[in-house]
Formats: sequence, structure tokens, C-alpha cells
Amino acid sequence: MRRFAALAVGCVLSVPLPSAARPFTVSDLLAQERFGSVQIDSQQRWLIVQKFARWDSARRYDMDADTILGLSRVHVFDLANKGAERSLDFGDATAGYVPASLSPNGEKLAVYRIAGHEVDVGVVTLKSGQVTWLGVTPRLPMVGRTLAWRDDRRLIVATRRPEALDSFFGYGWLAQSRLPPMWETAAKGGAAVSAFGSGRWLGLRAKGPVGALLSIDLESGRRTVLADETVIDLEVSPQGASVAALAEGEDLAPRQELARADESVRRRRLVVVDLETGAKHAPLPDGDVITRLLSWAPSGDHLLVFARTANTPWREGRYYQVAPDGRAEALAPPGLTPAMDGTRFKGALARGTWLGDAPVVRLVSGQRDDWWRITKTGPVNVTKDLPGSAQLLAADGRTLLMQADGRLWRVGAHSARRLPKTAQPRIIRATDAGDRSPYATPRLQAAVLVDGGGASLTTLAGERFGAAPPRRDSRRPGSTARPAGYGGARRPWGRGRRDGGPRRRAAGGSHRQC
Repeated sequence: MRRFAALAVGCVLSVPLPSAARPFTVSDLLAQERFGSVQIDSQQRWLIVQKFARWDSARRYDMDADTILGLSRVHVFDLANKGAERSLDFGDATAGYVPASLSPNGEKLAVYRIAGHEVDVGVVTLKSGQVTWLGVTPRLPMVGRTLAWRDDRRLIVATRRPEALDSFFGYGWLAQSRLPPMWETAAKGGAAVSAFGSGRWLGLRAKGPVGALLSIDLESGRRTVLADETVIDLEVSPQGASVAALAEGEDLAPRQELARADESVRRRRLVVVDLETGAKHAPLPDGDVITRLLSWAPSGDHLLVFARTANTPWREGRYYQVAPDGRAEALAPPGLTPAMDGTRFKGALARGTWLGDAPVVRLVSGQRDDWWRITKTGPVNVTKDLPGSAQLLAADGRTLLMQADGRLWRVGAHSARRLPKTAQPRIIRATDAGDRSPYATPRLQAAVLVDGGGASLTTLAGERFGAAPPRRDSRRPGSTARPAGYGGARRPWGRGRRDGGPRRRAAGGSHRQC
């Protein structure tokens, strides 16, 4: 029950408390303390709670909405010891500490330290409360995941040079810090310009130093550069044999159509690295890979992505099945075209997952879009028996949990079964993959059903929660051991509000209904 006790905690933390009978003032707003994400480890012993200090206690306010990161605190509670809080030796009490992901065995927690404009990564040993700082500057998980556990002792981290631009984290202060030297140069008659090219001069815009994708062995301290790339998203394969990453490429020419808020001005290149041999592959050398979809098959033998050629419209793109050795196969069934969703910023969104080792993607046939399993013998419509367009809620490689026409369905490779009308889903979403988190498909083990009266929780296997909870698999980083957020607040990264700090909801957690 510990896992769903944490769910109850998240719900309680998000319920507003009664206030005194007086007007709510701006000072009250700035003095609020809030909770963010809540996680529980794979062995259901440690409860990780993110809390935010008062806005008016911040050390500096030049980081725009990301000022909230400097106010983040991490609290750890021992569920095997009556919920006693574990003291943590972070060192600098004035810095912000943001929880990242738990190790597969649940014994360690990766954290980010935000000290002014400086960022570092550390690892907390939960049993002792000791923290080891790695002394690397990570790219924060804004677009996608930038830190992942390969196993219990090795981390994969996307890093940047400290002086390099992080366009999201540096939004509030970086331009201001660079302007005075340019003004001084101009005052002395020098050239102080920012060049943006087009046509044959498209690549004229200045680029900062590239980052690096690192493998860090926490026991030996060894650090291996896997790729000299500026990585914005990564995903380790289920068995930890490979890592797929999206890296920043060359500039893209703007198209003659309406601009979208989350359109990139640079191509996103796919890089796949063999973590055993170090071999690096570029499976789609001319492709621009869409963000929010990096999905490994349960076996780790293939990766599902969506890409377009050069800068064509996304609706003309294709799904691709990519092998760890770099071989890419386009999934283009005759008569079927991709069904594109939209993000909250009206950007393009391609959805996909796996049933066994066959990809399942949304495609349009005629006037209807469905989920199709792309097998070696041809495409199979797995939602043909569902009424209308189906929404994918969760998956585990064998079963899809879907919603269509207000009802829940269990969909397999060869059948679909409607669940009771009174069943309502509760989904736990991971929060460590930046703007990919709200759109990534949660694991089926992170979903439960609530009966019509809300009196019981039932797993998708039909188990009713009572005295003994199900145990979570901790065999590998990509299993159900991946941390889950239980808070009522928004995810910790992503592109939030830019019109004032206190109005931005607390970082961490998922869009949860309690």
C-alpha cells in the first residue's frame, strides 16, 4: 500500500487549507510555500517529497520563471521506520535542490543543485543521507530527459560547458549579462552585432560550444564521453545496452506558414550509442526527429521515432524503426498516413508505443484514425472494434489501456475488451523527462482503476489493493522502477509561464486528479 499511500499524500498536499477571514494580499502570495513532485522508490521504502520555499526568500530573481528551481528542497521519509524523515547532507543550505530520478534498486537518488546561475548533479545515498557531487554541468531536462540510470552504479548525463548557452535556464539573465560588453565595444567604435543568416548564409548564426554525453561510473569515478553532442533528450534501452539521444544540429530555414511556439530553429539529429562498445551511429543522417517520442521496444532491439526530411511539414514525416546498430526502417503502410496530435503549444505530436516487439502507431485510413500494429506480415488495426478515436493511456508491451467514447478498454495484439462502465483510471506519470513527460505513454503498472464510488483501487490485473501491495520490478532503469510523480503540481521542467514567477505552478509532479 505504500505506493498508493504516497498517492494519497500527493492529493492531500494539493488541497488548499482554510485561510483566515481577511483579504489575501500580494505579501501572502509571495510568502506561500508549496509542494511539488512526490516519488517512491522501487522497493517502496523511501518517499521523496519536493517542497518549495517562500518566493520572497529567493536569493536572486534574475532567472525569470526558473527562480522556482532555486527554492526547491528535497525531503526523504523512511516508510520502513514509521515515516521518519532522513536528514540529508547537501552542504549549501542556501542552494536549490531538485530531485531527479531514483536508481533501479531504489537506493540512490540523483539530484540537481541550483546555486545562483551554477548547476551541478549529485547522488544521494538514501540509507545514509550522504551526497556525492559529480562536478559536471548538466543540461536541465526542459525539452526531454537529460539524465538516466543505466544501472545501479552508472549514470548517463547530457552535459554542457558552463559558459555555453542553455536557452531555457538562461532565459532571464544570460542576455542581460552579455549586453554590457557589447555596448562597450560599440561605444569604442567596434562591431557589436548578432548575425542571423538565410539562404546560402543560413549557417551564419553563431553557435556556442557543444556539450557532451557522459557515462559516469559512481563506484570507480570513471567518466566516459559517449558523444560530443549538445543533447536535449535521451532514453536508455530497457537492458541498458544502448542509449538513444536527440542532439542539436544545423539551423533550419523558416517555412512560409504560421510559426508555432515550440518549433525549433535547429534540426534534431538522432544519435544511438552502443554502451558496451562505444560505437556511435547516426541512423537518419538527413532526418529532423520530432521531440516527445523516443520509445524502445521491451526487448531493446528497436527504437521507435518519427522524423521528417530536411524542413518539410511534419505531416509529411514518417515513423521509423531503428536498430541499435543504426539501421533504420521507415514504417509506411500503403494507404495509411500518420495521425498527428497537437501539443499545448500547438506543435506537432506523434504518438507510438509497442505491443511485443511490434510498434503501434496512430494512422489515418479514410475518415478515421486508429492504432495500428506494424508487423512483418503487414499492419493490423488493433482498435477497429473501439467506437471512434481511441486515446492511449498506458501500456506495458503486452497490453494497451485505452479510452474511447468515455469507456476504458484493454487492447491486446489480437483482441480488445471493454472494462466496466464504473471504472475510472488513475495514472501515475513520470516527471523526469521535461516536456516529453506529459505526452510519453506511462507504464501499465502505473495505472489503477477506481470504482464508481471511489472506495477501492484495482490494478489492471484485477488485484484489489488490500493488505499487500504489488512489488515493482527493479531489474533495469527502463522498467517500472522508473520514478513516478504523485504531486498535484506541474512537471518540474518544461516551458512554463514567462509572465511572473509566483503565478507559475510549483515544479514537479504530474497533472493529477485526486
